[in-house]
Amino acid sequence: MLSKTVYAAAVNNLTDARNFSAYGVQYLGFCFNPNDPAYISPEKALEIRDWVSGPDIVADLRGQDMDNAENIISFMAPYAIEIDANMLEAYAHIPVPKFIHAEKIDDQHVFNDVLYIISGSCTGDAHPACMLKGKQHALPQIQNHIEAYYITGGTESEAGIRDLDELNDWLDRLSG
Repeated sequence: MLSKTVYAAAVNNLTDARNFSAYGVQYLGFCFNPNDPAYISPEKALEIRDWVSGPDIVADLRGQDMDNAENIISFMAPYAIEIDANMLEAYAHIPVPKFIHAEKIDDQHVFNDVLYIISGSCTGDAHPACMLKGKQHALPQIQNHIEAYYITGGTESEAGIRDLDELNDWLDRLSG
């Protein structure tokens, strides 16, 4: 089991979903933006969700208009949604936790009830991003305030075939 909270985002295949679930990731995210290489249809995401147990589901709604977003939320019933910082106000009425993408966080967009996904390595470790809550991002010892690690799924070379060695090495380092 993982000793840290991990959000596995942009999952678009059952191989990744089952691997992440077996490691005990807290959040499993699906990207519903058809212009993103990690896109997955809501129907396929629902199939994958039904094959795994454990992780809370996150719907990546970046690139969606509000009607589409609300349809996806209704269909998937996610635990949380993933959006860009400039979308927070428009999605404030949706009663689920929000994971916000931000290159940097300014006071205008800081809310203590959301997790912020900060691009780039936060700790010098081999993960692409970290998640921080509220204004803690400004603290000098950032590693002590990481709420979760943010990683993304990959692609299969063919159905059911994926090299998971590098990913699993990283997940093993977070295992307790």
